[in-house]
Parts: sequence; structure tokens; C-alpha cells
Amino acid sequence: MYEMLARAKPFIPKKTPITVPQIWLDGKYVGGSNQLEKFLK
Repeated sequence: MYEMLARAKPFIPKKTPITVPQIWLDGKYVGGSNQLEKFLK
């Protein structure tokens, strides 16, 4: 995901915030992609 953001950043205006999506499963907050990987193990 971070690689994708790095590739997209040149096309987005400089003042536009880029955030990592929040992941929720069954109504519970998991976190970002790193936490999802740990959650699924």
C-alpha cells in the first residue's frame, strides 16, 4: 500500500492529505495494513 501511495503522490496536489485507510472487521477497529497482517496470522 505504501508503494502505491508513493506512486500516486506526484499526481496529487501538495496540500492534499494522504492517509492510510482504517480497517474494521465485525465492527472492531483493526488498524492499518500492518495491524491487519498481524490480526490475520
